[in-house]
Amino acid sequence: MLSKYPIMNNKKHLFALTVLTFLIFINSGFSQRNYVRMDEIQGVPMTITYNLNPNEKNIDGTPFLFEEWKEVKIERVDGLNLLAPEAKYHVESEDLIAKIDDTQFLVDNKRQIKYFYIDDRKFLGSSFGQGYFGFFEVLVDTDKVIFLKKHICRVNRGKPSNGIIKATNDEYKWDVEYYVKKVEENSKPLGLKVNKKSIILKSNKYPELANYLNKIKGKFNDEENLIKVFEEFK
Repeated sequence: MLSKYPIMNNKKHLFALTVLTFLIFINSGFSQRNYVRMDEIQGVPMTITYNLNPNEKNIDGTPFLFEEWKEVKIERVDGLNLLAPEAKYHVESEDLIAKIDDTQFLVDNKRQIKYFYIDDRKFLGSSFGQGYFGFFEVLVDTDKVIFLKKHICRVNRGKPSNGIIKATNDEYKWDVEYYVKKVEENSKPLGLKVNKKSIILKSNKYPELANYLNKIKGKFNDEENLIKVFEEFK
């Protein structure tokens, strides 16, 4: 069947279609960031089968940031980007656990994790303190400072029965701490002391920010107010 369009118009349409296809491909490449599905590779970075510690069954509460399995995207320092279709974040041990074919795996070499993403939340992997490594939720990320929230989960030991009062179970207790980090690649998170009326930087390594925080007045028992403080740091 002959086209109703002249040959020149066909060439124009073909060119336009080629450009559109190229743009869609490029956009798709950027949006996907070339993530490799973890259920399509073998071995590294999932070499350790995760088994629930039998003692955890007797602990009230949960060590997971969320109970349901969620898609988690992982960016490693070596440039490998991974996608775990089903994963959880075990806060108490600071491990990512991926599920593949009903088998649970620890995501190995967690010090290789630069960022991971859950829904619209971003988490940074970093060493801090005296040789510790952990994950921090990114609340503010500007060209001046990165404001971080550390989720903390610890086991609060129960008490045995004394014959009159019943024994109490161990229990997961949750808390948060706040940190800031310079935007430089090798900088480490610095702790913050936050109370209702002040924000104190527990370090002398960022005097510019410390001076700014000393001048800020307000009520800081609300996380939204804290976020505004660091968004406005210029």
